[in-house]
Amino acid sequence: MSAQAETGLPCIDHGRKGFGLGYATAWVVIDGHKMCTTLHRKVHYEATGEWPEVVRHICDNARCIEPTHLLSGTQTDNVADMDERGRRT
Repeated sequence: MSAQAETGLPCIDHGRKGFGLGYATAWVVIDGHKMCTTLHRKVHYEATGEWPEVVRHICDNARCIEPTHLLSGTQTDNVADMDERGRRT
């Protein structure tokens, strides 16, 4: 099932140049400490208040910043997602 079918909302492209696989960077302040991170991670933090080990995309789109397409998880979860979706070579 696609992320849009699951959430009812399409991906939102971050509209930036991006790096690597398309991720964008952003500054975030947490507990008074300013740090550089990925934009989707900042969006997830602002939407949920959570700062997990990994922020996963249910849409498999590195450029997406739609909050409903972003899930907290672990590296183990992220690798399992990749395996289930055939994204690991």
